[in-house]
Amino acid sequence: MQIPQISLEQFQQWMKAVISYPGNNDDAWTSPEATAILPTTIAEAIVLPSKTLTPKERMQAYQYAYFARLEEALTSDYEAVKHFLGDEEFEEVSRRYFEQYPSKSYTLNVAGAHFPEFLGTLPYKKRDFLVELARLEYTISTIMDVEESPVLSAESIAAIPTDKWDSVKLIPIAGFALLANEYPVNSYFGAVLGNKPVPKVIRRRKEYIVVFRNEYLTWRMSVEHPAFVILSGLVSGKTLGESLAQMGEQFREEISVIEPKISEWFQSWIENGFFQGVEIVW
Repeated sequence: MQIPQISLEQFQQWMKAVISYPGNNDDAWTSPEATAILPTTIAEAIVLPSKTLTPKERMQAYQYAYFARLEEALTSDYEAVKHFLGDEEFEEVSRRYFEQYPSKSYTLNVAGAHFPEFLGTLPYKKRDFLVELARLEYTISTIMDVEESPVLSAESIAAIPTDKWDSVKLIPIAGFALLANEYPVNSYFGAVLGNKPVPKVIRRRKEYIVVFRNEYLTWRMSVEHPAFVILSGLVSGKTLGESLAQMGEQFREEISVIEPKISEWFQSWIENGFFQGVEIVW
């Protein structure tokens, strides 16, 4: 058989199609993606055996390394999920994930973007917990990459006229997210991160978390539900007065206990750099 001339780029495209194919290596060679670039007979004539490996075994080694690198990238973003599932199960799940969501970006930073969504389709007994844990980890990984925002100073806050506080809009920093969970995923994540024992039994317990970037580090803070409601209002663009009213309506019966805490919450939020700007609605 006479082997036709092919370009280096053509061979590289074929090799990419085979290596990144999510199924087994034999199927990769005959896949539509690969054969659209090179017919299988020509590919088999071009890829030569080594002293110890057949042509397909040589390509299989690259294919294995490719998916191992993807799993490594997924592990870096979802360490706690891997801890919960175990190494073998996580490897299997990651392979199935990349079969459904193949990496199409030049960077692996976004390779796990659909992982929480994917976990929600699997028949795990603690699926809801896993999804929330993955969502927390993905939020942390994305906020790590957000550009640092300037932080609102205490002096800027002090300069706001007292009679204008209800009309103030506090603008959150770019690296800021709020997560309301049905399970204590922040506690579980913290235990894994700190190499501490994790609970053997996962029980429902509502948890409200702020994930934010400050001084080039990513932080997590658990907050009380009323505080979370106020922050949610501010993040959605409501004024401080509107956000407080929304919280008061939701927690009408507990308001006498909540009100003394509000100034402490705000002091903590300012000290931790939650906001980058202030706008007064006239």
